[in-house]
Amino acid sequence: MNDINIDLLTHLAIYGLIGYMLFVIAMVAKESNVPRIGKIWMFIVLGAGFSGWVVKDIMTITLL
Repeated sequence: MNDINIDLLTHLAIYGLIGYMLFVIAMVAKESNVPRIGKIWMFIVLGAGFSGWVVKDIMTITLL
């Protein structure tokens, strides 16, 4: 029980929050009745905020 990996839990929590943010973006896009290109831009612009974290994780995993 004392061998809980804090780094793993942190990554899981952050990816959970990213998934929730994607869900919120999808719900806002659905309820606002924007065209398809507007939905795409919503995901691109709002998704740019967490893309740095994902890229950093991918680079960390591949370089280790």
